[in-house]
Amino acid sequence: MRHILIIILVGLIFISILEWDVNYQISQYQQGGNPEQNESTFFGGAVALGLSDGLANFWHWLYSNREELLVIFAAALFLVTAILAQYTKKLWRSTADLVEKTEKTTKLHERAYVFGGGPFGQPDGAGGVLPDWFMTIQNWGRTVAFVKKVRWGLYDADKFPESVSVSKLVEGSYLPAGIVQTVVKDDIYPPTGATSLPYFWVAIKHEENIGRIFFGKIDYEDVFREAHYSTFKLKLIKGGSKPLPGCYSEDKD
Repeated sequence: MRHILIIILVGLIFISILEWDVNYQISQYQQGGNPEQNESTFFGGAVALGLSDGLANFWHWLYSNREELLVIFAAALFLVTAILAQYTKKLWRSTADLVEKTEKTTKLHERAYVFGGGPFGQPDGAGGVLPDWFMTIQNWGRTVAFVKKVRWGLYDADKFPESVSVSKLVEGSYLPAGIVQTVVKDDIYPPTGATSLPYFWVAIKHEENIGRIFFGKIDYEDVFREAHYSTFKLKLIKGGSKPLPGCYSEDKD
């Protein structure tokens, strides 16, 4: 595109020089001189260098049609400018799309990824653990997570509707009233990797609930102020818990 503009510009300059040269030679001729022998002019120098009559005729044709050629060059310049404007518009859109995709990729890479569940018991100082076991939270992301709300519950394994997502369980009427508990607390969880941090707002009597299903949904925000959630469903066993199929992978954002 830039090369076309340069060609058009050179053409316009060439026609301008040609018009000036021919006018100059005409004035020389009218003054009684011989323009073809005047080596100070464009044509004089050309003749001195041995240009043929055919080339001279070509210059004459260019001069004779200079107005038409100027119109053609102007139209071509307008067309190229319009094409360049469209190209610039497409380039701007492509740049905007690239920025948007880069921002999205950055957020996916840098955001928090919170998972929770797996309760743990604190040592009682006598070789055992305290009866109250706390829910835990892990942040597998690269930045802090802001936990906003946790909805959780305990339910008998033989009655637990495993085919229903945890999100629907905590928000719908699949379970009896009073099963789902809600905790609304602002809490911060830095990146933890495989390490779990306790969520002290949810505690259960582990020994009393062995064999039951411990489930819940965690609502949190990342550093970009975007909302996310994750869910868990675990069967409590002696000494800990084990995840049910799709425990962490099927219901999350």
